[in-house]
Amino acid sequence: MSHREIRKRRPRRLANLALLLASLVACLLVLEVVCRLLPAGNDEIQVNDPYRLVMTIGRPRLFAPLHSYRERVPLEFDHQGYYAPTKGLVHFHANQLGARWIEAAEQPLAGRTILVLGDSFTYGHGLHCED
Repeated sequence: MSHREIRKRRPRRLANLALLLASLVACLLVLEVVCRLLPAGNDEIQVNDPYRLVMTIGRPRLFAPLHSYRERVPLEFDHQGYYAPTKGLVHFHANQLGARWIEAAEQPLAGRTILVLGDSFTYGHGLHCED
């Protein structure tokens, strides 16, 4: 293959690559529009989401010092019996720093204090404080 033939093929390859990328972007845009215009249809799909049926007792105020509230988890989703001893109640208590604690009372802060940042898993949402 001569040097001239390689130079002639290079623009064609770039044009083909540009056409391929433009087609991919156009397909993704059409898919995005179709997904946004069509209804979600969540009523047809049964999702095992028992947390939407949880009843909150009290006013949840996260990170509020010396605050408590409770949640009642429906026992029909408790297949392993985790919530059965407390009849589905989970207690949430905050110490003077607003962190989850065993009871809503001031705790001594002698020594080092460790700060843990995270989401609902770190907070232990839905778990008893002892766990």
